[in-house]
Amino acid sequence: MAMYKRYSGEFMSCKDDRWRVDIFQEADQAFQNVGGLTFEAKEACVIEWDTPDKEESVCGSTCTLKLDSPTDRAYIDLYSIKVGQIRADVFRNGMLFWSGCLDPEFYEEPYEKENNYTVTLIFSDFGILDRLKYGLSG
Repeated sequence: MAMYKRYSGEFMSCKDDRWRVDIFQEADQAFQNVGGLTFEAKEACVIEWDTPDKEESVCGSTCTLKLDSPTDRAYIDLYSIKVGQIRADVFRNGMLFWSGCLDPEFYEEPYEKENNYTVTLIFSDFGILDRLKYGLSG
């Protein structure tokens, strides 16, 4: 299976940088309709890097997206997945800035309103590797 664009959206930062987030999903064929993303005004996309010890060779990071959900369970298709099937690419002024996969363990619906509520999606660049089986081959 290949990765096809499922959702896409843009926002401007306070420093006039144009940010675009494309969410890709594994599928047999391309999606006919690419859904739009509407971001929260504050902290639409926050990328945080860990502070590893000096001897650690990998510095992981996470990307937290805060999206407006127009209807109840609008993004439920992102929840019922296997690890590694959903990827987000974050672009800053047209250049790829960050990329990582959604860990379904971090997805939750707030269930406080019927519609127009905030959904938080947390993507990780290396974090999902803890959930994938690796048989030392392939």
